[in-house]
Amino acid sequence: MDIRILNGEEFELSKALWAKCFGDGDDFIGYYYSLRTKPEYVLGAFDGESLVGMIHMRPILMRFDGQVKNICLVAGVCTDPGYRRRGVCSRLFEKAFQIMEERGFDAAVLQPFDPAFYVKFGYRTYITRQRITFIKGNTPLYERIGNPIRPYKANEIKTIYDGFMDKYDGAAIRDEEYFEGFIREYSAPDARLTVKDDGCSAGYADGDTLYLDELFYRNGADVLALLPDGFSRYVFPLPTDEKCPDGCLNEAVPFSMIRPIKPDFTLGEGKTYGFDRY
Repeated sequence: MDIRILNGEEFELSKALWAKCFGDGDDFIGYYYSLRTKPEYVLGAFDGESLVGMIHMRPILMRFDGQVKNICLVAGVCTDPGYRRRGVCSRLFEKAFQIMEERGFDAAVLQPFDPAFYVKFGYRTYITRQRITFIKGNTPLYERIGNPIRPYKANEIKTIYDGFMDKYDGAAIRDEEYFEGFIREYSAPDARLTVKDDGCSAGYADGDTLYLDELFYRNGADVLALLPDGFSRYVFPLPTDEKCPDGCLNEAVPFSMIRPIKPDFTLGEGKTYGFDRY
């Protein structure tokens, strides 16, 4: 089995493996591949000419203990179903960590589908969040009529995000270009993006439930007022130090895991939180 960074043609072909493993549609895959990844970020496992596994290694900046660090955001970890339990993922990570060291990353982070799976690769949980469930009675069900693109401004969303995340470690540092892509992603037909003067919420619909990937806001904002109308159930994240809104249910769930690449990397003692969307 050959483990290597993808070339341009292989990069395009890897979209099929992403769709096969994750079930995402063309809209999300098109957005992700055009704005969030590049061929040089993708490490692939090949059986002959067939791509059977991959890891995406995106460079991002994150703040830890008041310092900006070069972090590898690991995403798209997958193996073709026909090749699972053959050590493909182990070989990918072995090579990936070598590349991360060569590229000068301080640490690698990921959002685990199963935290226990990644412990054997040296990862440990460093962010736990609240998952809040809010049931809104007598609300008309969401209809799939499309999500109209509104004239949101990237710099306005960035200002809210920066203010909210400033007090947390593990926060991804985002520029206006990131939020241009953010607006594009959450303009998909099954997505919902709400931006108000005091906060922003963004997520995807599943029937009458809206699952929010991100919710950030100014001090004192009414969190529930940032939820868009049209759903009977909302599921959204909050930091563990934020009060659960009245009438909601909450549970603590592991969110991000980290593995140091440089021996001197430390997390520090600050509060941690993050969104780190693909």
